[in-house]
Amino acid sequence: MIPPAEFHSGGFAGSWALAGDMSLPAAGHSETQGGSLLRFALWAGLLTGLTEAAVLFLRRFLRHRIVPVGDDAFWMAPLAEALIFIVVAGLVALFHRAGPRRWRWESFALIGLSGFSVLTAWGRLHWIASLVLALGAAFQVSAVLYRHLTGFQELVRRTLIPVAVLVLLVAGVVRGSRWWSDRGDRPGSAPAGAPNVLLIILDTVRGFNLDLYGHQRATTPELTQWAGLGTVMERALAPSSWTLPSHVMMLTGDWRMAARVAARVPMAAGAPTLAEVLSTNGYATGGFVGNLVYTTRSSGLSRGFQHYEDYPLNLVEFLRSATLARLALDATGWKWAVRNRLWFSWKPAPLVRNGALAWIERHRGHPWFAFLNFMEAHDPWFVPAPFDTTFGSDIRRLTLADLRAAQGANPAPGLRDREERAYDGAIRYLDHEVAGLLASLRRRALLDNTVVIITSDHGEQFGDHGVVGHGTTLYRSVVQVPLIVLAPGCSDPGLRQPVPVSLADLPATILALAHIAAHPLPGRSFDDLVCGSSRPPGALFSLLLVPGKEREGFMMSVAADSLRYIRNQHGNGELYDFERDPWETRDLAGSPGHAGQVARLSRMIDSLQASTQ
Repeated sequence: MIPPAEFHSGGFAGSWALAGDMSLPAAGHSETQGGSLLRFALWAGLLTGLTEAAVLFLRRFLRHRIVPVGDDAFWMAPLAEALIFIVVAGLVALFHRAGPRRWRWESFALIGLSGFSVLTAWGRLHWIASLVLALGAAFQVSAVLYRHLTGFQELVRRTLIPVAVLVLLVAGVVRGSRWWSDRGDRPGSAPAGAPNVLLIILDTVRGFNLDLYGHQRATTPELTQWAGLGTVMERALAPSSWTLPSHVMMLTGDWRMAARVAARVPMAAGAPTLAEVLSTNGYATGGFVGNLVYTTRSSGLSRGFQHYEDYPLNLVEFLRSATLARLALDATGWKWAVRNRLWFSWKPAPLVRNGALAWIERHRGHPWFAFLNFMEAHDPWFVPAPFDTTFGSDIRRLTLADLRAAQGANPAPGLRDREERAYDGAIRYLDHEVAGLLASLRRRALLDNTVVIITSDHGEQFGDHGVVGHGTTLYRSVVQVPLIVLAPGCSDPGLRQPVPVSLADLPATILALAHIAAHPLPGRSFDDLVCGSSRPPGALFSLLLVPGKEREGFMMSVAADSLRYIRNQHGNGELYDFERDPWETRDLAGSPGHAGQVARLSRMIDSLQASTQ
C-alpha cells in the first residue's frame, strides 16, 4: 500500500495521463491535458463496454441465462460507456481545471466506474460489495500504472484505434447476422389455401376483467364485437401464473420444457416449437414482443422464428446497454417518474403492432405465422390518454407508494380498487389496439384467410386470497384467461363454448386449424370445440416452480370432473368446485366425502410431475 502523501502527489496524479507528454501534465498545459483526458475517457469507456459485452455474452450463451438487453448491446455498450466516461471526466474537470488533483480524481473515478460496471454486469455480488471492490481496485491499479506510466501511455496511444475498430467489427457482426437472418426470411412452399395464423398474447390479462366474460366495466367493447365473428372459449386455463412457462407451453405444448424455466433460466433447446413446425411447412414466421424481460431472444422463445423483433434500436436502449445506465433507467422509481413518456422493460403496443403489420405486408400472398405479445396490462399500467383515466380520474394519480402499499397486508381503503380500475383502463387500451390491428388486416383483405387467436399468458390478483400480483399462486384469478378464436371455415360465428380448455393444447389446436396433421408437438387439439362440437373436457393442468429456503418445488393444479385441486410444494392441497365457485372461496379439501376425490386428483398431479422429470 502506498503512503497517503505519495498517493496524492503521484499515485493518482499521473497514472492515467495516457497520451501527450510522458511526464505529468503541468498546470499551464491545459489544452494538451484536456485532449489526453478526453482520449483516456474514450479508451477506458470502450474497453469497459467491451468487457461488459463479453460478460453478457458468457452469461447468455455459455451459462444459458436470460440477459436484460438485446443483441445490439454487444456493440452499443462500448459506445454508451464511452459517452458516460467522457461525461464523468468532464464533471471532474469542472472542479479541477488543471494540475495533479484533476488527474488524481479522474483516474480514481474512471477506474472505479469501470470496475463497478463490470462487476455489476456479472451480477454475482451485492452492489455494495461490487462498489467496495471497485474502489479498492481503483486505488491499487492507479498506483501500479503510475510506476509504469511511460510504457502504459504508449500502450494506450497505440491501442485506442484498434479498440475502436474492434467495436466496429462487433457492430458489423451483430448487424450483419441480423441482416443475413432477415435476408433468409423467405418461406418455402406451403399447401395451397393454407391459412395465415395470428397469435396475440395480452400479457397479464385475466378473463374475469373482460366485460366479454361478464365484468362490470366495459373493458373490451371492441373485442366483443370481433368475437361475434368467431368463438369465445368461456373457460380457458393458462399453464402457469407467470410469463415464461406459459409462453413455453403455448409455443411447444411440452410440460418438460415449461418445468425447467425460471426467472433467469431460458427455454432450453430440444423440443420442437410451433414456429419450427410451421416454418417446415412453408410458413413465414415472425415474432413481435412487448415484454422485454421474458419474451426476448435470450428467453429462448424466438427459436424457429425467421424474423423476431424484441428490443427496439433507439436512444433508450442505447443508454440501457451500459450497465450503470441500465440500473438507473430500470429502477422502478424512475419508471414512475417518467410514467408513459418513456418505456422501459416493455415496448409500447403501437411499435409491436406496426412492426407486425410491416412484416405481414412483406409476405402478402404467402402463408405466415405472426406471434405478438402486448405488455400494457402489466403493472404499473402506463397507457396514453384517454385510457389512463377511462374508469376514474383518480387512477391517474396512482403513485409508486400506492402500488407498494397495495401489496401490503393492510392497504388503505379503496386502494386496490383504484389499482384494478387502472388495470381495467390498460385492458381497454389493449382492446383498442388489437381491434385496430384486426381492422388493418381486414382493410388489406387478409382477415378472411387468417386464424386469429387472442389470449393471455396469465392473470392478476387484487387482494383475492390475500394476494396481490401474479407468479406466486395458482388460483383461478391468475390462470383463467380470455380466449377468442376466429377460424376460417367454422360455420357457427358468435359461438360461446363452455367446455373448459387448456392453453397447453394451443399448439396442437393451431396446427389443426392450419390443416397440418402430421407434426411432433404434444397436446390434444380443441379445434372441434372452436367449430361448434362438444365433448367431455380433459384434465387441465397448471404449474409453478416455487423457490424457497425451506423447500423448492412445484405448486401444481388440475381441473377435472367439475373440481379443481391445487397442491403446493409442501404437499398440502385445496379443493374447489369448478362449476359453482369461480373465485375459489370455499375450500372443500377437508370436507367429508371429498377424500377420495383429493387422492384421485393428487395422483393425476403426480403423473404430470413425473413426466416433467
